[in-house]
Amino acid sequence: MLTKLSVDKLVSEVAVQANHFSVMQVHNLNESMAKNDVEFARERLIFEVCQPQQARKVSDEYMRGIPS
Repeated sequence: MLTKLSVDKLVSEVAVQANHFSVMQVHNLNESMAKNDVEFARERLIFEVCQPQQARKVSDEYMRGIPS
């Protein structure tokens, strides 16, 4: 598939949304590591994703086990 979308837009708009996930945050590993004098030849991104319905289910189950 050819696209003019950036990598982060492609992942968030196509792969993530197609599977009903939400992108919580995108970390640019190149920028973070450059602060420590570590460089990568290619762009590296880390995507934090969440499936909202599943997150609620897990959170609700966890909270039931915590006394009020």
